[in-house]
Amino acid sequence: MNSIKNIIMVTMTLFSLCGCRKPNDFKACFTTEKDTYSINDEIVFENCSAFNKGDENSGVSWSMGDGTAKFSFGNESITHKYDSAGDYVVKIRIGYKEGPADEIEKLIKVE
Repeated sequence: MNSIKNIIMVTMTLFSLCGCRKPNDFKACFTTEKDTYSINDEIVFENCSAFNKGDENSGVSWSMGDGTAKFSFGNESITHKYDSAGDYVVKIRIGYKEGPADEIEKLIKVE
């Protein structure tokens, strides 16, 4: 039984020393090429969030500021078009099924 405890202890120590991210070690982030666009431009929202890539629980929800909601996984980027001029607050929220989440928002102008 002591050998099993030692194996578990060694495994836990190696995991903590490897510099791997913990499941709640993430930060929401997205970028766009510019801040002002024309009506019907296809805007690419690059997801630069930091979290365990490939984790099936890493969901990303997007609020596009015009009533549209989108969902992606991991660092997938999305595209969106606005059909009228205005200021739109785009929000990205990342998190796991269990645990905390992080979100940020950015103003997009459409002329």
